[in-house]
Amino acid sequence: MGRRGVLSVLIFAVMLASCTIAYEIKGSIEGIYLIRPDSKYIDKSNVPQEYISLEDLNFYACVEEPDIPIKTSVVCMDDNSFTDINMHKWSDQYNCYIGSFNAQERDCRDLRIYLIYVKDGETIQREKKIKVNRFSSMLDHVYRTQYSDGGWRDATETAAGIWVLSNYRDIFAERIDLGMRWLKLNRNNKDKCWPDTDCSIATTAKIMAYLTLAGHEDKYRVIHDGLIYLEAMQNFFLPDDVWNLTIFPFEPYNTSCILSYNNGLLLNESFWVLPPRSTSFKINPVPLVPLYVICDRNIRVNLSTQLGETVFIYEGDNLSYTMPDHCWSRDAKWGACDVTTTVFATISNISDDRKAKAMNYLVSQLHAERSGEQYVGHNKNISDSALFVYSAANSQFNGSGNVSSVAAWLRYKQNNNGSWGSGSTYEMIYPTGYSIMGMMKAGFNRSHEVISDADDWVVNEELKFSQEVGTEYVGWNSTEMNALAYIVLKNNARPILKSRPMTVLMDQESKLIEIYNPTTFRMTDVAYEFSDNLKGVLEIEKERKEIEPYSYIRLNLKRKVAETGNLYGYLSISNLGDETAKIPIIITSYPKLEMKPKEKSLVVFGTTAKLDFNVIKTGHSFQCTLTLEDQEVSAASQYTITSGSLSVDLTFSKAERLEKTYKGKFECQAAGQSFIIPFAIPISRYSSFPFTYRPEEIFVNDTADRVFYVKNKLDESLDVGVSFVKSQAFFEFVSQDKTIDPEQEVNFTIRNKAQGINFTDSTQIEITALGQKKTIPFRVDVTAEPEKVTNPLVLYSIIALLLALLIGSGVAGYYYRKQILALFQKKDNTDLIKMRIKKLEAKEKETAILNMVKIMKMLKKEDLTIRRRLLEEGFTEKEIDSALASENQEEVPLGEAGKKSVR
Repeated sequence: MGRRGVLSVLIFAVMLASCTIAYEIKGSIEGIYLIRPDSKYIDKSNVPQEYISLEDLNFYACVEEPDIPIKTSVVCMDDNSFTDINMHKWSDQYNCYIGSFNAQERDCRDLRIYLIYVKDGETIQREKKIKVNRFSSMLDHVYRTQYSDGGWRDATETAAGIWVLSNYRDIFAERIDLGMRWLKLNRNNKDKCWPDTDCSIATTAKIMAYLTLAGHEDKYRVIHDGLIYLEAMQNFFLPDDVWNLTIFPFEPYNTSCILSYNNGLLLNESFWVLPPRSTSFKINPVPLVPLYVICDRNIRVNLSTQLGETVFIYEGDNLSYTMPDHCWSRDAKWGACDVTTTVFATISNISDDRKAKAMNYLVSQLHAERSGEQYVGHNKNISDSALFVYSAANSQFNGSGNVSSVAAWLRYKQNNNGSWGSGSTYEMIYPTGYSIMGMMKAGFNRSHEVISDADDWVVNEELKFSQEVGTEYVGWNSTEMNALAYIVLKNNARPILKSRPMTVLMDQESKLIEIYNPTTFRMTDVAYEFSDNLKGVLEIEKERKEIEPYSYIRLNLKRKVAETGNLYGYLSISNLGDETAKIPIIITSYPKLEMKPKEKSLVVFGTTAKLDFNVIKTGHSFQCTLTLEDQEVSAASQYTITSGSLSVDLTFSKAERLEKTYKGKFECQAAGQSFIIPFAIPISRYSSFPFTYRPEEIFVNDTADRVFYVKNKLDESLDVGVSFVKSQAFFEFVSQDKTIDPEQEVNFTIRNKAQGINFTDSTQIEITALGQKKTIPFRVDVTAEPEKVTNPLVLYSIIALLLALLIGSGVAGYYYRKQILALFQKKDNTDLIKMRIKKLEAKEKETAILNMVKIMKMLKKEDLTIRRRLLEEGFTEKEIDSALASENQEEVPLGEAGKKSVR
């Protein structure tokens, strides 16, 4: 079925997708079944199931009716492109076939697996939806940026790094312990808080929240001590606490005062302050109740708790103070409440009574929009509201009833592109990460549009940033920022192992397979287990217990029993007890052969071409006969297929321009069985290679521009692309695409901007057309030399000597005397003269080369410089060597050292 036919089926046929995930064939069998490791890091509850772009997609498809041919394709819905899947028989009892797809081959987020078959003249199909997440480099960046002492840039960054790595505690246990040790050694030694030099309640609250999110408890000293500090810094008191309000005389005069504290006890209390005595009152602290002390002279007021802790000291004649709520301030206890610090503190494991009081405060900070949704705080800070939702949804205390209302406000505030907040990516990552934390805690799952849109935004920002810096796996230069991005992309990174081949066909005594680890996870305790039906049948010759990040190992699978019949099972690979790979294995004892052209189409220049085939086969040797339908093409007819590939040399009767699909078939035999394998391959034929170019190499050792030429060798217009393989800072040449008319030649100019510098480099100029590529070596060796001032007397002496040498060298030297004289008078004319010398016959060239050597020797030029100059002027190595061979080497000592250096 052609592409249009498949797409037509995709659009118009009835969609009956199976939602069952199974690893064994049982019950009603029709459908598509995913084969996935049983890993705690894979969330199989998501619909559709989510894969990572580095992952292999293994599945099997079954139909109820026996012996009905089935076809499977993987379709990328992003661009409606599809890939036909080679399938292997997966059961002798049922009509089931297994296939694999490498998700890394296609940059696609939305995949569909289609099962198509025809029954009673009706085309029937089944579908399985797959979401592919681009592999996130955030975890990799966090892992790589940890310093050898265990920390990151500062205490907050270190806590954020530990938070990320703790998602894989078993794998990164050593790294996590190092980070916790760094936090212990780099904190304030007295109060056990951060930073180590000047404690900050806000910083400590955030660090404790991140460590709590990482799942760490007070078995670590930093957790235990940090909680003590946080609780000590909370504006916390009990209703029956008694505080002391003491008023001292500030001036040596009797002072009249009025005290008002609206808790029902002290209302407009008048009193005198008589020096030198002080006046004291006992008050019960009540949150948000105002305290006023107004006097006719200046006084000093000290408010302290019943434990003697100073709340404030005031000097003046008009005191106005509001009792604090049960919150945290940013920098000092009993200061103004800070919503952000308080909500971070409530995420940590503080005691229940303190958390309950703090949640009451946060609820008091809820404000409603006109539509009814609520936010936290006065400034509509998205991060504060998101963290409140996370803390309240996770709490048994007051606040949980407001989660849905604040979550609705967050949902409304999400930007169209999926992010939250405004400004730069750096500024938007924080509210976006916190919002995803809150929304997930409030009950939104990853298939919800809110979460999916945020995922897409972070993926695009990460991809855009990696393209800007030119590196595939890179994170932002902030561990905290990467941690919050990772919270969004948590499903986009986990331990993965890939097998090559993806499905192992055991059709011989042993099979060597490769196991790849394409991630940053170090596999340190790898175990292998065959499915029950393969135990006792297969063994691994030498197990490997460790697989390093971004590396691979080879495993040799050996059959313990020669003849077993057909068996279908798995090899499971686990690390630290968690299954990381599930590799399908087919054991067969009969010949099997599948072949198809390696490429979907060919482009041929001239009369010969190579047609390569991918071969999937058992261990048998297949004898095959090739038959081609078209008389204008021929090839050898007999082939023996023993490997996984085959090359057929095609010869066409004449070179011509033609678009045609060529058909043929292989008739093969092995072990008494026959196979007929037809094929068709579209071929675009051209009479010759599409272009030529000159020169074959470009060497730059001065400041002149360079020109090269590309000629169209076809009898039709040709689109040609030209570019540097590696950009050159001192040469101006923008990548160009040109259309060249038939048999026409065009030139390309490279502007030289290397003025007065020493510069050595090499690259290539790449020329592409019709999928073909040629390169011109481009070498640069520019040396900046100071300009020399020549004495006129010396100049004319040299000219006189030159004229004598030219007369002695023959008619050719005499004929070119004026041009050579001009060579010394003006360097700009040298290039013109040498261009004319190139046109001389062999003898004249020889004379010109020798004259040039003598002249430059007189100018005290080095051998290397002389040879480079001759090469630049168009003389070949052969012409130079031939000319020098005709002269005495003592007179013209341009030796082998110079020759080798130039080459």
